[in-house]
Amino acid sequence: MIAALNARLAPIATMIENVGLTNAFFGLFEISVVIWFALYAAWTLARSEEAVAEPWQRGDAIVLALLVAATLMPLPMPAIAAGCGAGLWLLLTSKPGSASRRMAIILTAITLQQILGRLFMTLFSDFILAADIFLVDQVSVLEGQGNVLTRTDGTQMIVSSSCSSIKNLSYALLAWVAASQLFAIPLTRRLMAYVLASMVVIFLINSLRLLLMGWYPEHFDYLHVGSGAALFGWSGFLLLALMAGIAVLHLAPRRQPA
Repeated sequence: MIAALNARLAPIATMIENVGLTNAFFGLFEISVVIWFALYAAWTLARSEEAVAEPWQRGDAIVLALLVAATLMPLPMPAIAAGCGAGLWLLLTSKPGSASRRMAIILTAITLQQILGRLFMTLFSDFILAADIFLVDQVSVLEGQGNVLTRTDGTQMIVSSSCSSIKNLSYALLAWVAASQLFAIPLTRRLMAYVLASMVVIFLINSLRLLLMGWYPEHFDYLHVGSGAALFGWSGFLLLALMAGIAVLHLAPRRQPA
C-alpha cells in the first residue's frame, strides 16, 4: 500500500505546495476516491480476524527487500512495478479464498490500474468517445461526426479522447474488484450484471455532461473543468457506491466486511 501511495508522492507534494495541506486533504490529494477505498479494503483484510500469520516461504525475503528498496526510491514507476510484483507473489503463494489472497488481488488491481491505465485509454478511449458522441447525436439536436459536435447555430465543440468515460470505467472496475474481495462476493453472473450495469451508468453520466456542454456553451468551463465537472464525477462515484452496496446486500455471504 505504501508503494502505491509512493507512486503519487510527487503530485501530492506539488498539490500541498500549491493549495496548502488543508485544501489538499479535502481534495483527497488528487487521488481518486476509488484508490482510497481499495487501499482501505486491503488494509481491512490485512487486519481482519481471517488474516493469519503464514510461515515464510522461499523467495519472501527477496520480494520484501525489492519492495522496500523500490518504495524508498523517489520515482513512481519502480514503486508501482514493485507493488504489482509483490501483489502477484502474494497471490501465487497464499491459499485460495484466504484474506491474504483477497488482499493480494486488490493490491495487484491497484497497481495494474496505474500501470495499464494509459494503455487502456490508448486502446479504448477513441471507441468509448465515439459511443459518447453517437449517443449525444441520437438524443439531441446536436450533430455528431467523429469527435466533433455541431450546434444548431453552426458552432462546433471538439471533444478530445480524455473527455471520454474510459478513465472512470477503469476506476469502476477497480472499485468492483475491491468490493467483491472485501465482502468475499463470488464471481457469478449476477455480480457481472451489477458490474456491467454500473459501467453503463457511468457511460451515460459522461454522455450527459457532453450533451450539456454542447447545449450550453456559456457554461463550458464550468462543466469541463469546474465545479460542474466535479459534480458529475462525484455523482458517478456515488451511484457506483450505491450499486455496489446493493450487490453486497444481495450477493455477499455476510453483511459485514472481513
